[in-house]
Amino acid sequence: MIFKDATEISLSGLKLNPFSIAWLFPHADLARDPSNRLRRYQISRHLSGMPGLVTRCENFFFYDKKEYLRENLLKFDIVVIFNINEYDLDLIKFLREKGKIVIFDHSENIFGLGCEDAVLENVSAITCCSTALAENTQRYLKLRNIEKPIFVIRDPLDDDIFMSNRPYPNGYNTALIMGMGANVQYVLPVLEKYCRDTGYKIIILTEAGFSFPGHRVEFWTPYNWIEHALGCSVALCYHSTAQFPAKGNVKVTTPMSIGLPVIAVPIQAYTEAIQTGYNGFVAFGETEWVAALNQLKDPGLRNLIGLRGRQSARSNYSTSKITLDYLSMISYLITNKGS
Repeated sequence: MIFKDATEISLSGLKLNPFSIAWLFPHADLARDPSNRLRRYQISRHLSGMPGLVTRCENFFFYDKKEYLRENLLKFDIVVIFNINEYDLDLIKFLREKGKIVIFDHSENIFGLGCEDAVLENVSAITCCSTALAENTQRYLKLRNIEKPIFVIRDPLDDDIFMSNRPYPNGYNTALIMGMGANVQYVLPVLEKYCRDTGYKIIILTEAGFSFPGHRVEFWTPYNWIEHALGCSVALCYHSTAQFPAKGNVKVTTPMSIGLPVIAVPIQAYTEAIQTGYNGFVAFGETEWVAALNQLKDPGLRNLIGLRGRQSARSNYSTSKITLDYLSMISYLITNKGS
């Protein structure tokens, strides 16, 4: 069963007694790694700020594989895990035998790694960053006769965006490409053509170690990306829809959250966030990409769409909102633990 939104969970008969929760992080760099920071660390931090509801909330570094980790985890009602290997599987089985709720956060496509079937079969529930990933996961489980509740827990915005109150970016015909350097290398030739045909400069915001001759490159940190992004007039969210149909929303909602108009490829997570022509553009093919870039040269339209995108992203993808979705899931799992 897939729960695509917290509103799909019937509140009738649900209970949410005070609970404790542990988060197993893949590595120690919580502040700089985007996935850890947005999806894991921020929700953990918000739950920690609910002392009347959450009795204990702690983070553990997953690769610190010492015996005391198991002993400490026995103090918690719920454990959230993110990795799949033999150690993870043994830990999951151990915790389930002790009556713990174990949630697997399936934020990327993990199929084909070897232990995924046994992990998915033994956890209490699965969370996915997008509706498409949840649907793919459900089909995968059905073929293997595995039944697990699947919850769509979307990627929240970076809390730092709420410190940025500038109404809209001020760049002039400057397109932002933000993403991992390896992915930027793949999409850059296509976006270079679109920008060249419409008269846009390109700024690339990526991790350290990459260079792209002929373009301004800035290295992403949690503390500088907003400043760099606000120097642009549009954000381009482009990748292969066939290769990556189940990505989450974060690539579009991040620039939208600061008022930067977005043009994106048509995958489900993006179409859920964007109403074309109202708070951004979903573009099918070169003609629509070029048309959207030309339309957004109009400062009035650019600012209007940017402000609409800012409002919708902050309303629907704030960490506070996503944390409430998480609480709805936990309430469901606690209520149905014995079933």
